[in-house]
Amino acid sequence: DETIALGLVRFTSGGYIKGYADGTFHPEGLITRAEMATVFNNVLVLDKQLKTGAFKDVLKTNWAFDAINIMSAAGLVIGYDDNSFRPLGNITRGEMATILSRAMDKTGVKADTTKSVVYTDIKGHWSEGAITKIYQAGIYSPKDLSTFRPNDKITRAEAVVMINQLMKRVVTKGKVTVPSFTGGPLTYWALDDIEAAKGTLTK
Repeated sequence: DETIALGLVRFTSGGYIKGYADGTFHPEGLITRAEMATVFNNVLVLDKQLKTGAFKDVLKTNWAFDAINIMSAAGLVIGYDDNSFRPLGNITRGEMATILSRAMDKTGVKADTTKSVVYTDIKGHWSEGAITKIYQAGIYSPKDLSTFRPNDKITRAEAVVMINQLMKRVVTKGKVTVPSFTGGPLTYWALDDIEAAKGTLTK
């Protein structure tokens, strides 16, 4: 098998998400493991990509085959003990924190370990370390005031906001006058982040 040469990888400077064929984004919708692998495959610019069948339930005919295997080789996503990936399963907030934490390691994003974590519901959770780490790096949803809800499924909007924070992508609030996705109001809380993730809002 090929190996993957990473070192410190960089972030893309362009857009990394797309909506649906009907022009919508579904910001409150959930995001699958296959979709998340695809997003991070777009976010990270790798020096070398490995494409091999790592999981028994991700066949070459799967639309996300390359992204899942590339991100697996990079150590961003892992499968289950039975060698499955479950690409249609939805990502939990704890799982998202874990992927973000791994991406921090790959890209050199640092956490401020002197920063106190405000969440009251993560102690003893399997993802406590990752949640603490990303919070100390300034990665969190503005909705997370005192709880993180690690077992809840993460929404597409929440994921985009946190990935933008990971990338230190500048998001200017209130700049969007015409959303590029249909079906969403100008007052939606994550509109600017969504446009920045698509690449239509650069500053």
